[in-house]
Amino acid sequence: MKHAANRRSTIVRTAGFTAAALFVVLLGASVQAQISTTPFRQFQDVYTPISGGTVLANAGAAVSPLTSGSLDDGYWTVPLPFPFLYNTFNQNTIYVCTNGYVTFGSGSTSLTGAISGGQGSQGAIAGLSRDLDLRSGAPSPSLSYATSGSAPNRIFTIQWASIKTYPAATYPGDNINFQIRLYETSNRIDVVYGTFTTAATTTAQVGLRGSSTAMVNVSNRMVTSGVHTWPTAVAGTVSSSSCAYNPSLTPPSGWTFSWGCNIPGGSASMEIVDVNGAPQQYVYTPGTIYVKYSVSYPLATAYTIPVTLRFYRIGDPSGLPSGTANFDILKPAGVANGTAAVNINLTPAFYRVEAAYRMLNNCGTAEDYKLSTSMLALAPGTELCLVWPGDANDDGLVNYGDRKALNTYIRDANLSPTWLNGPARYRQEAATNPLAYFTWTAQPSLPWSTTMGCHMDTDGNGVINNLDYIAMKLNWAKMHGIVVKGGASFSTESFDMDQNYPNPFNPTTSIRYSAPERSQVRLAVHDATGRTVAVLVDDAIDAGVHTVTFDAGALASGQYIATISMVGAESGLSFSKTITMTLQK
Repeated sequence: MKHAANRRSTIVRTAGFTAAALFVVLLGASVQAQISTTPFRQFQDVYTPISGGTVLANAGAAVSPLTSGSLDDGYWTVPLPFPFLYNTFNQNTIYVCTNGYVTFGSGSTSLTGAISGGQGSQGAIAGLSRDLDLRSGAPSPSLSYATSGSAPNRIFTIQWASIKTYPAATYPGDNINFQIRLYETSNRIDVVYGTFTTAATTTAQVGLRGSSTAMVNVSNRMVTSGVHTWPTAVAGTVSSSSCAYNPSLTPPSGWTFSWGCNIPGGSASMEIVDVNGAPQQYVYTPGTIYVKYSVSYPLATAYTIPVTLRFYRIGDPSGLPSGTANFDILKPAGVANGTAAVNINLTPAFYRVEAAYRMLNNCGTAEDYKLSTSMLALAPGTELCLVWPGDANDDGLVNYGDRKALNTYIRDANLSPTWLNGPARYRQEAATNPLAYFTWTAQPSLPWSTTMGCHMDTDGNGVINNLDYIAMKLNWAKMHGIVVKGGASFSTESFDMDQNYPNPFNPTTSIRYSAPERSQVRLAVHDATGRTVAVLVDDAIDAGVHTVTFDAGALASGQYIATISMVGAESGLSFSKTITMTLQK
């Protein structure tokens, strides 16, 4: 049996759960949190302007077309780079308004309209909601957005820069800067203020708003005077316009209003190992799987982490888990390291495994931190089918023999579904990599009812047909017209040329070359200056291995270069190779 390279695993031990399985695991993560139930914090941070990203408006002009309205009162429809849970709804789109707020569910040029519950409204986030003017003035006003970081911890930032209170002509000295930041995974919301200069004395709304049908008010902030300054803002009331600002009452640069919690820095990982702790990619059960784990969320806290595993069979239209398991990780202050035993019991198939860790967030409350993996389960005693794409006859080469083997297999199958149909392979990266099933790497698969079925299914789709030639052709031409598994030697089935023998030589040496089909061949020898000193072959040759002798009796000692070029008469595939030879007299 051939073996693929080891992969990291993120599955943890599951007490009292048994299965027959072989695991191949890939990691992803997500977290869900309810905005309406997460706490509010206010603190001094650093305001960092975004760079790059997408510009909606700049220097008094709309760079991206508005969905509705103008730069005085208008909004843009912007797709979110990740799902964001707000007001009990999983949001995929945000509406960015010129007047200092964003809405969900529907766009609006009026914050009151945005939370009325009409037009599918699902709430709003107000950074500084009042009549703002993006049309003119120096420095030039702009509105933009950008995504930073990498999944599952990206941050989506909307930035109002150098904005003036409306009308700009009345407030030419205004220079208002702020951002609304949305955090992937934790669903945290920050409003961060930058340089804030204004001569206006009117009030504005700041905070989270909900529709009248689901979340009337989450958390408005009230800033007036006296004890209720920006650093000491208190909860406001429904529909209140309660953030006052004037030259003496403005937020300091970097001041942050934050709703929600996040999992603090740390790591959570698991690795499937053997009884001695060495990495182990394939594990057959019933039996024992040993899992080495490490958890450090949060680093200084000792607590018990409950974990729930759910196994979703790939291709199951019900969308329901085929099995679940629960276990606990006893984390001390610091890092939890250990090895645990796992027993599982599942129907042979590919599975998506969701591991939900009940972790403590930075607010001290528990949230589910979810990791997604893929898994292949095989019945006890089943021989794993390991496929090299394009290698239909499973001989370690991608060449003419594979095309012949596939033709013969399809003919002999005589349209029998037992021969031509079987379980498809599953690769988690296929969603982002169209060539995932064609790349020349070992790919585990469920066995077919025929001993050769898995290898013949060279494109991994579960059906053997003419589409399998695609994987064959892609890997056939990758390396000089042939692909060979690591360590394979000179083959009569490939285009190739050997190093001359003997080398160094005096005055003659032999050069061996091969072609898998009748081909046009030119083999020439050049000296160190590039001058052609001999043409050993320049003709059509039959398929097979050939040897030619180079006689350098009339040449001086030194380095010589032999170059061969071949073009297959049937396939049209071309091949070239150069070797260096040393003549010592």
